[in-house]
Amino acid sequence: MSEDEKYIDRSLKGDAEAFERLVRKYQGATYALARQRVGSATVAQEVAQDAFVAAYEKLSELKDPRRFGGWLRSITVRRCRMWLRAQRGKPAVLPLPAEGADERLHALPAGAPPRDDTLGIEAMIGKLPAGLRAAALLCFEDELAPAAAAAVLGLKPATLRKRLHDARARLQRQIVARAEKEMQAHLLPKDFARRCVCRCGQASKARERR
Repeated sequence: MSEDEKYIDRSLKGDAEAFERLVRKYQGATYALARQRVGSATVAQEVAQDAFVAAYEKLSELKDPRRFGGWLRSITVRRCRMWLRAQRGKPAVLPLPAEGADERLHALPAGAPPRDDTLGIEAMIGKLPAGLRAAALLCFEDELAPAAAAAVLGLKPATLRKRLHDARARLQRQIVARAEKEMQAHLLPKDFARRCVCRCGQASKARERR
């Protein structure tokens, strides 16, 4: 029996702590998905909570507990769509881009992963294997053309391109993983999971009173 199956089984038996563990496991991905869909951090938190409450109320309907993650994702997407439909006709308020954002974006070398000092791209490049690191430094940091970088390293152009591809893929995975971790740590309240469980309990009591 998987970890999710154990928590779901205990949750169905009324164990609030078990469901809180599920929330903690999936809250980062759920919030990130909601934030991507609705834009607002505050609204994304509300939508994510709504999604967990809906999942709690319909938990007994989940036929395969091993697919809880995908099922929760579907619920979150539906909740986002509901919120977006409710906003139709309301005046949109778009956030202004940070000063200099366009200049920084256009200054990136072609094919390089987006550079963000808060994500420590330079440090990530420094941790790449030697061959990938050399290619990344020359092309992403020094902005050499691939052909020129290949000549400097004494490599065939095809070999250099392969190393750049591998370096870019590794950097992007690290950026996504770190961004998700920071998003959860800094944007979600520490008691987010507890709030979700409290709302689930309130929803259950309200349903019993009907």
